[in-house]
Amino acid sequence: MTLPRHFKDLLDDATLAQLTRHARRLQRATEVLHACLGAPANAHCVVANVRDDVMVIHTDSPAWAAKLRFQVGTLLRQFKQQEGFAALRTIHIKAFPASHNAVV
Repeated sequence: MTLPRHFKDLLDDATLAQLTRHARRLQRATEVLHACLGAPANAHCVVANVRDDVMVIHTDSPAWAAKLRFQVGTLLRQFKQQEGFAALRTIHIKAFPASHNAVV
């Protein structure tokens, strides 16, 4: 019988540190996104990932995704002014309707 192991025991310290940095970066990116958009849009989107020079934003409906796609150029310029996002080249918008529970 295998005993349950604590999550931190499954990953080495370097991997856990890397995951923590990435999670903090996504949180910061979402905060910047929400500040750029304001209400009500900020209640419908979240930064899902930033990898290399690409950011992925998830929305909770196709309608919000369409609205955000019109703002990609402005968002990209605003993100490039923020520390840690200067190399950002593109932003992809993806819709995940609320029934999929993709945006929290």
